[in-house]
Amino acid sequence: MNKRRVNTEITMLRGNKMNYLKPLFIFSFLISFGCSGREEVDQSFYYEEPTISREDYIRDSLLITHISNEYFRLGIDGFYVSNKREYERFLKENDKSLIFRFVPVRTFYNETATKLYSYVIMGVALGDTAKWPEDFDHFSAYNLMGFRESKCNIWKLYPYYRIVLFGAPTLDTIIHDLNTFYFRDLKNSFSELNHNPDGNMKQLKYNLNDPGFWENYPDLVLGTTYVDSLYAFQFNSNKAYDENFVEKGFDYYLDQIDFAKYYKYANSNLKQRSIEWQLYLWRNKLQDTSITYEQIRFKKDSLNLEIIRKYINPNISMQDVINKGMDYYTYKPKIDSVIYPEYLLKMYECK
Repeated sequence: MNKRRVNTEITMLRGNKMNYLKPLFIFSFLISFGCSGREEVDQSFYYEEPTISREDYIRDSLLITHISNEYFRLGIDGFYVSNKREYERFLKENDKSLIFRFVPVRTFYNETATKLYSYVIMGVALGDTAKWPEDFDHFSAYNLMGFRESKCNIWKLYPYYRIVLFGAPTLDTIIHDLNTFYFRDLKNSFSELNHNPDGNMKQLKYNLNDPGFWENYPDLVLGTTYVDSLYAFQFNSNKAYDENFVEKGFDYYLDQIDFAKYYKYANSNLKQRSIEWQLYLWRNKLQDTSITYEQIRFKKDSLNLEIIRKYINPNISMQDVINKGMDYYTYKPKIDSVIYPEYLLKMYECK
């Protein structure tokens, strides 16, 4: 195979030079797929994680690999969309089967093994006989962050965008870049989702290997962004805040209603026209109506809720609307579509 040399693009450190740390013993956990579709361990090299057993580490690696393939299949951002054009071009230029392999090369845990952070490497090769990693053309890195209530529960895993690397020519290159960022440079970066009271982005202040990382890293603390019951890493957008929750929630319900029915009801007694006219006046400041944007928004939300209750379900509440909007910004519909094989679920049953 002719190796295509591609420079690694570091999307979160654009313009910065990556200096490698002292070489670490990096072990890969390689997963292959048998004819049955069940993941099988070709070889496993275990990191000595003080809070988790070798058996549990292998079990989690199987789960991470399976979920990575599912997220790629479902088109969740971070596992497909950001590299779609590259892969389409690569497939067009090479008249052979394109192979993607996801390998969690290292996973980190907090003391209670209820939070994790995983380096997931995606290798791209031509042909299903390609050997890992020497026959793979290039490598990308996607990170997963997750949590669970106890060791008896399966992990809830989310793509995490602190750094995204793609197009590295070798596996060693991308692993060194990941280690450099997470063990040296992470603390100097800023969260896109967590904001200080003055509106400025919050500095993260911790590297992955620093004492206090799991307790104080902002994206690992419940309620630091928007919703008290959620972690910041569960959101897939920096637009995930109350007003957008409502907007996307209404979009979800109103899409189920016939367009003609909506406008026939909305325009009855000039309700919709009145709201839109007040909003036009407010935005363009054509006259002082002594009406605030919040009041206009409340009227429009009330009208939309009235229509949803009439045509869908009379018991739908504003909180239901907000919850649907939150689902949109937390990957929930796609994550709920992940298919788990029975053998994998049984591995997490308490004995």
